[in-house]
Amino acid sequence: MKKTKSPLHWMPATILIVSITFLFNACKKKSSDEDSKDKKPRVTFYNSALSSKNLDLYFGAKKVSTTGFVFGKQIDYKDYEAVQYKIEVTDENSNQLISGDYLTLKAGLSYSVFVSGIYPSLKFVKQEDNFNPVDPEKAKIRLVHLSPDAMNIDLHLNGVLFGQINAVSYKDASSFIPLESSDAYHFEIVESGTGKVLADLGQVSIKKGKIYTICATGLKNGGAANEKLKLSLIPNN
Repeated sequence: MKKTKSPLHWMPATILIVSITFLFNACKKKSSDEDSKDKKPRVTFYNSALSSKNLDLYFGAKKVSTTGFVFGKQIDYKDYEAVQYKIEVTDENSNQLISGDYLTLKAGLSYSVFVSGIYPSLKFVKQEDNFNPVDPEKAKIRLVHLSPDAMNIDLHLNGVLFGQINAVSYKDASSFIPLESSDAYHFEIVESGTGKVLADLGQVSIKKGKIYTICATGLKNGGAANEKLKLSLIPNN
């Protein structure tokens, strides 16, 4: 009679394969973590502050704005050391401090710093950017609320709430949400609870593999054209 091998016969081989797979993945993760720790942190700055004056921006006592740091201006990502930095805003070409704060950087991470508020009551909104790998066939997008007089807001895409990005409060941001690429997206923000459209981005193109931030800036009840609530699409990579 032919003997049937017990399932226990295969257990050592199975355990060996599982163990090798576990060790391989653990080593791969460790290598990835070590690579991340070797990378310098990066920081970008964006001015959403309502001010009739040009500003100068300092990071770690070094001036990082080469010309007037005006409303809507972005300073691209740059590498820094993984230490604590002081952030300062002054009037342009002046030593008069308008606002100051601190940001501690960690190796391998990226950060966005938004200058917000109404001059001279300016604040810094600091966000850690999630640059985890993006699905090569998709993009990622988040919403940052920087409008001082707007209530909580929701993000709508083509007339429908997008990715559960709702009730985002002033000086806060949503998580990055993946979405398909398209050349015909229409984003708008609505007031939470009322559905009232506050601002729209119009038709925009979202490319696969890219990361974006939508900023809501200006005043809901702004008088001058340059003070009105609006949306801006900022590429993060």
